[in-house]
Amino acid sequence: MKKYTISVLSLLIIIILYVNFNVNKLENLDVESENLVGSYNSPERNYILNVYYNGGIFFRADVSYIGVLENLATKEKKNIFLASAALGNVGWSNNSTIFFQDKQLPIDSVYDFRKPNE
Repeated sequence: MKKYTISVLSLLIIIILYVNFNVNKLENLDVESENLVGSYNSPERNYILNVYYNGGIFFRADVSYIGVLENLATKEKKNIFLASAALGNVGWSNNSTIFFQDKQLPIDSVYDFRKPNE
């Protein structure tokens, strides 16, 4: 019985770690088109930044926003930021940098508010 309990607990820990480190990554978050908050064209109009509302699982109270950058020439999309509820103004500083909240983010970077070192 003790071996069984240890095996089950070990399996649960592995599943929790996997979900925490793989499923919840910024690049794995999905967006739904009906949650679109705004679209922002880059100054040279070769990129578009789409921002989506992301209601949480706890009665939709833990709100965040996902920024999805699309290269209009290649149609390639990538999640570029996950911002907390206080999104503030969003836009482009120049053709290679976006701004939101009090952040300036180069488009080749990512920002995830859940990771304090980013």
